[in-house]
Amino acid sequence: MGRLRDLIPKRRRYLVLRHVQVPVVAMSLVHVLAFTGLIAFVLFAPLLGRLHGEEGALAAAESASQLLYLHDRFWIVAAFGLVVVALDAIRVSHRFSGPIYRMTKSMREAATGRIPAPIRLRRGDYLHREVDVLNDLFAYASELRDELERAMARLDAALARVEETVRAGADGESPELAELRAQKRHLEEILDRLDAPSDRPAERESERETAPT
Repeated sequence: MGRLRDLIPKRRRYLVLRHVQVPVVAMSLVHVLAFTGLIAFVLFAPLLGRLHGEEGALAAAESASQLLYLHDRFWIVAAFGLVVVALDAIRVSHRFSGPIYRMTKSMREAATGRIPAPIRLRRGDYLHREVDVLNDLFAYASELRDELERAMARLDAALARVEETVRAGADGESPELAELRAQKRHLEEILDRLDAPSDRPAERESERETAPT
């Protein structure tokens, strides 16, 4: 059970992408403040009007009593609601900011020619379908790399046979042999640029330790 928990990525930092999450939280708070102001206007404006109106002292006293009652309770509830909305906005934004961070990191790694390891998300995160598509792309790139490695092995075998034939039959190097060697060097360059994730476990471990959680 403990090993299963270790496989599930954990993030303890709730502001993973500040440039994404801060505007989302700020806009949520603006909406709450605007809605709270509208409710306050609807509740308090009529009472203030009666308080300063010409309906008599009794009506003014009733309005004053209602104003005090609302004032003692409304703003506490409004402040509590504001805090709840802020915390919930951070929680919701964290559910899609974390996947965006991991997707961006993997795509930057892929842009260098290296095949990233599959992206793993938590159960409550958003963008699972999008991450699955990206993982399928990385898996396809890994298959292409494996196919290139098999092609390199076949080319090595063919090159060895040609070299034996050349050494047995004629002096000097034939153009066909030089072309095969050039193609081999070209494939080796491509394979060097497509670095599989299994080739660098130590590097992945160090990146995992420095990544925000």
